[in-house]
Amino acid sequence: MMVTKRYGEAIAPLRRAANLGADGRIIWPLLATAFAERSWWLAALAALAEAREIGVEEQELALLSARCEQNLGPELKAFQNLVEP
Repeated sequence: MMVTKRYGEAIAPLRRAANLGADGRIIWPLLATAFAERSWWLAALAALAEAREIGVEEQELALLSARCEQNLGPELKAFQNLVEP
């Protein structure tokens, strides 16, 4: 589904794969991309955070992360101040 750019349809199977223990280094970046393509920026950032936690290289995530930050704008800083210690 990701190859054919059916991002919305890909979200549920990717979530299921993550819950069933599929390799997160593959699943989380794909899920972040699917969320971003649907303009679900905060969900995309959360998926990127999961990807970072399991060791996905930052350079693989950098472009998508920048895209999320750009689209969230100043609200992102306010959100980060609420959830980060």
